[in-house]
Formats: sequence, structure tokens, C-alpha cells
Amino acid sequence: MAGRYAQLSKPRLLTTEASSYADGAIVFLHKERGMADCVTGETRVWDGKTFTPSLKYSTGMCREITPGGTWMLPTFVSQVIPRQAERGG
Repeated sequence: MAGRYAQLSKPRLLTTEASSYADGAIVFLHKERGMADCVTGETRVWDGKTFTPSLKYSTGMCREITPGGTWMLPTFVSQVIPRQAERGG
């Protein structure tokens, strides 16, 4: 019977820099100096083993044009397919 149960690992700290967590996704958001400066962000999703990057972006150069940056410029994009959808239901 001992081999039938998964061994639980000890919890470990993943990051102290995340902005939020919901539904298996950790969101990182970093805003530069002032209110209208640039932003960089990243989302990592749980793949069953680790949190893996699913989106990385920047709003470009910090020029104080609009609050939070002018554009969202993706530097890494992926398609996340939930396990239920993967099985067709």
C-alpha cells in the first residue's frame, strides 16, 4: 500500500515579487518610477509540475505619455490549454 500514495513535498517559496495569484496563475507587474511610466509584466501558469511562463510583455520606453505606458508589447506569448479542454470536455 505504501507505493499507492503520492509523497507530498514540503512547501517552498516561489517568489516574493508576484502581484497576484488566481486560478493557477501567478501575475508579476513591475511599474517604473512615476504614474505615467512604463510597465513590464509576466504571467506564469501551473503545468502540473511548476509555474511556467505563459506571457511576458512591456509597454516600451518610459516616456510619460500615458499612465501605465502607451502600448502592450508582448515579448513572449503562449497558448494555455486547460487540462479539461485537452481531453475534450
